[in-house]
Amino acid sequence: LQSLLTTHQSSIASLKDIATTISENESVAPPSDVFYLRYALNDSYDDDEQRIAALKSNLEWRMNEGNTIVTSAYNAIQSAMEGGKWNNEPIRNAAPNAKIINEYLTTTQCITTSLPSTNDLIYCIRAGKIDDKALMSAVSIDEMVDFFLYCKEVNAMVADMRSL
Repeated sequence: LQSLLTTHQSSIASLKDIATTISENESVAPPSDVFYLRYALNDSYDDDEQRIAALKSNLEWRMNEGNTIVTSAYNAIQSAMEGGKWNNEPIRNAAPNAKIINEYLTTTQCITTSLPSTNDLIYCIRAGKIDDKALMSAVSIDEMVDFFLYCKEVNAMVADMRSL
């Protein structure tokens, strides 16, 4: 990872500068170089103009429609790390629609763990142990989407932190 960060240092710095002119809020424009490295490495863009447009589009979502999700994830991670030891309760409780969804998705059905050898995150869902009919009767599809977008945001932020 360090060699990739070094190789793409200029592109990362440029993308970061663009992001911080759009927002200085760390939940919207993360300070992690790994966040911007994904844009630098993505070869689906024809040129830097497309790369920048994709970044701006992502930041636009993070500032508006996704702001509650990314801000909740950012704040929950800060709370989870207080005291020097990870506490997952702030993460679970800050999730969108947590009061309802956490009744059905408990630490028995869903778990995030890491490989001891690499510290890579693994998110496991034991689908057969979820009462999906009752869950989907209690929440809308949009509420589930928000919940899983939040989970993805938390996992991405933690993965970025652990990567450095």
